[in-house]
Amino acid sequence: MTGASSRTLRVVVAAGLAGCNGAFGLDPTEVALPTSGIADCDPSHDEDGDGLDDCHDNCAGVPNADQANFFEAENGELPDLVGDICDPDPTRGGDAVAYFFTFDKPEAMREWQQLDGNWFVEGGQYIGEGIVEYPDFGQAFSLAPVLVPPYTMEARFTVDKLPPSRVAEFGLVANGAAPSEVSCSVKRGFDLVDYVQLYDNADGDRKEARLQNLMMDGEAFRAVFTFAPPGMLSCSIRGEDGSGAILTLDAIDGGGVPAMAGRVGFEGHQMDARIDYVTVYHRP
Repeated sequence: MTGASSRTLRVVVAAGLAGCNGAFGLDPTEVALPTSGIADCDPSHDEDGDGLDDCHDNCAGVPNADQANFFEAENGELPDLVGDICDPDPTRGGDAVAYFFTFDKPEAMREWQQLDGNWFVEGGQYIGEGIVEYPDFGQAFSLAPVLVPPYTMEARFTVDKLPPSRVAEFGLVANGAAPSEVSCSVKRGFDLVDYVQLYDNADGDRKEARLQNLMMDGEAFRAVFTFAPPGMLSCSIRGEDGSGAILTLDAIDGGGVPAMAGRVGFEGHQMDARIDYVTVYHRP
């Protein structure tokens, strides 16, 4: 992480061109970088380290120095402001960044409600610590205005502390603090085998995909979780170290999940983790 910004950033729907001159306010020799679609951002902060600040990076959490954003046009759609590599629906226009959370200042704590466990901001990360010692789930939810689905959450997190011989879990939560909460997580099961899990709390339905390798302390994951009731939940969690823990899980499911507006957040069970950033994409 670089820079010194931490805030909830909301979408803007206009892209600007340009420099200025004294006479007409336009400088034909200069063209500004395209906007990322994120408002109130700090141009000194580059979350993904790809050389483009968050204000001008069309995938602010995923490195993409080339800023490729061609798939919509190739499919006859009007391009949106979200780059191909992170766009939850890259061949269809209209996706936008609703929220982009970074954790570069302690004040970021004000944007989250901690329910259990010890959650704090340090070193540019949101850390869930002490969850290992809690018998139940430790949860933290965003205090930003809730979104009516469909929306997609994207986050990068690192497993910090994982008990070797107990059931453990950490992941993303959509429609949080509601009876129809759904989650996308990495999990160590009763059989001491590791999984990616998609869980629908409304009807207790779950789908799992076994990890190729056991998780290890210090292992980083990128998670993408789409909540689009009543017909679809999608969960993809991929290890970032190239060690073989590269997993996807997709499910055409969620028929029992009503289109309610709950909070987005995280939950852990006997597993501590550190979160680098959270992006929430929405189709207005």
